[in-house]
Amino acid sequence: MPNMSGYELAAKVRKDYPHVKLHLVSGFADDHRHDTRVSELHRNILRKPYTSSMLLTCVRDRLDEDEETDALRGYTFLIMDDGDDARELYRLNLERLGCNTILCRDGDEAVALYEASMQKGGSVDAVLVDITIPGGIGGEEVKDLILEMDPDAKIIVASGDTANPMIAEYWKYGFKGAFDKNLNRMMLKQALEKVLL
Repeated sequence: MPNMSGYELAAKVRKDYPHVKLHLVSGFADDHRHDTRVSELHRNILRKPYTSSMLLTCVRDRLDEDEETDALRGYTFLIMDDGDDARELYRLNLERLGCNTILCRDGDEAVALYEASMQKGGSVDAVLVDITIPGGIGGEEVKDLILEMDPDAKIIVASGDTANPMIAEYWKYGFKGAFDKNLNRMMLKQALEKVLL
């Protein structure tokens, strides 16, 4: 960068704002890796070119450092969402919490995966469903079909539309919980703990 290197900027930010989490990105090799003052930053450097998934993982890791994850460790969640990025963020967030994920894009796939898990003696601890799946069955129908197979299933509805009555009054629609699909890890953790613990 002109006038100041990324390492110099990081050192200034660290001095003035010690609570800010830092992560360097570079397309070049440099000689700073031997400088102990910047070794932590250099060790975690994100090298260009990188994919959006790599960047999401990197940012999520930084934001969630030192977060307690033991409460949900080992739980398995079936996630139904038609958005590729949303499914990837769910996976990243849940893996950081020590959880297992089964991902699918539509209601038919969600029901089939839940049924297959039951037949194999597997355990899906909770299912997160999007309300609306374009061209397919949505969250409410998936909930009904899964509850026919397993009346004890825990189904959580998720949507970015927080004004939707299914989110605001999820219990009236037979869901065990609701999640505002902003994919904030702490909010997701709290929503899941409320249903499971």
